[in-house]
Order: sequence, then C-alpha cells, then structure tokens
Amino acid sequence: MINALSIHQRTAPAPCFQDAGQAWLWAATCLSGLALPPPPPAPQPQDIMRIVDRLYRQRRLFSDHLRVLAFYGRRRSPPQPQRRREQKAWAVWREAVAQIEPALCEQGIVRRSDMLTSPSFGCDSGL
Repeated sequence: MINALSIHQRTAPAPCFQDAGQAWLWAATCLSGLALPPPPPAPQPQDIMRIVDRLYRQRRLFSDHLRVLAFYGRRRSPPQPQRRREQKAWAVWREAVAQIEPALCEQGIVRRSDMLTSPSFGCDSGL
C-alpha cells in the first residue's frame, strides 16, 4: 500500500527563492535547527552550502564574505544599509550574494532576481 504522504514528498515542488540572500538565510536557518528542510526532491540546505564552499575554493568568495554570511545567517536577516554600523557589512553581503546567485540560478534554487532591488544580475531557471 502506498502512503499518501510519501507520494506528496516525492512530487513536492522545489522551493524557489527570489534571490540568493533569501536562499542563504533559509539554509542557515535550517542548518541551525530552527527550521526543517523540505522533503528530499527539493533542494536541501547542504546544496547551498556546497555551492558557497565551491565558490570559496575557487576564490570567488573570501573570508570576509563568509564571516558576513555566517553572522547575518545566525541573525536570520540581511544587514540593513540604513544602519550606519552595518553599511560595510551590507557592501560585503551584496558582493557575496552577487557571486552566489548565478550558481543558485543554474541549479534552479533561485528562480530570478529583480535587477532593481537585487545586487546581482537577473536569471531565470525556467521554474
């Protein structure tokens, strides 16, 4: 007998984030144990971490990027540019997101970005 829940888990749509910052915050929240990851067919938080690790190893992300991503991932919100003490972190955050977003678009994790509000170029994975 087939369990209805297992059918739902196998056919559940992948989460599609609007930008890499949103995807990063979701992954950091899941990995901290504050949220549950989606069922198996959907992208997992580890998928996002693997992409970030690969970009770091390719020297496209630097330790400053990782520090800012980790700090604001634990805080579960991006830096606020209107706060004077967070303006430098905002600039580093934007650089990191700009590097991560094309790889997430390629994997279908990030659907597209609005070029007016996102720090990176738009993409569309066709989801």
